[in-house]
Amino acid sequence: MKNPERLPELVRLALRAGTYELLVRGTKRHAAVNSWVEVVKSAEPRLAGLTNAVLRRVKEPQQAPPWVQVSLPEWLWDRLGELLGQQAGMAARGMLSPEPLWLSAMNPRAADSLRESGCEVQEGVVPGSLAVRSPVPLPQLPAFKNGEVQPQNPASRLPVIALQVQDGERVLDLAAGNGIKTAQLAAAGARVTAVELDGEKSRRAQANLARLDLEAQHHIADLRSPLPLEPVAKVLLDAPCSGTGTLRGNPEIKLRIVPEEIEVLAEV
Repeated sequence: MKNPERLPELVRLALRAGTYELLVRGTKRHAAVNSWVEVVKSAEPRLAGLTNAVLRRVKEPQQAPPWVQVSLPEWLWDRLGELLGQQAGMAARGMLSPEPLWLSAMNPRAADSLRESGCEVQEGVVPGSLAVRSPVPLPQLPAFKNGEVQPQNPASRLPVIALQVQDGERVLDLAAGNGIKTAQLAAAGARVTAVELDGEKSRRAQANLARLDLEAQHHIADLRSPLPLEPVAKVLLDAPCSGTGTLRGNPEIKLRIVPEEIEVLAEV
């Protein structure tokens, strides 16, 4: 289409969803086309014929550019290439595959407790991480209610592991966000002071620590100004970032982020 932006948003979304069904999910063409034509017909009846015509012609491009093949904006593909070289394609394709529910085991019984609730559980690639398929939403699992597990991507466990905190050691968790790494540090025995600019995130972090039966001190402050805190030997700074390393679980990021944001975040 030459000017798809002129279509009503619902029609654009219906065309995208229909294309996804055809090219990714493998839905039979007549079924996918008919169902999305009916959706458009209910809201924009004059465009039902256009929807039908477009979806009946959808096919996978034979010579798509590499960034299209891995569903990335061109600028982001170029950045990946600069950073990862020949591994860029593998990384980008990996972020297209569905991911399991990643949980961190907060006690040795976590995996058994999940299995008792009917979950499929596999060890993750990072120690303490579990790949889970659950028959019910996470908040309904006894393992979650009892503080035995914490939602956490395996990669985000690595900074705390690298920090090698000792029992009773004081640690600063700066830009602590929702406190996931704060909890991981506290579970490792550290005495944690968490600093976060967003008061609501700080409150969520405290509620989560209470669920896990863990403790930490919390400060709401802007890290761009000096803080009246005692020096410590170990600091974890989870600085504000683009989130483009998490596209596997948050694919919507690539629809909204622009190159200028990267520069602003890098400056912060």
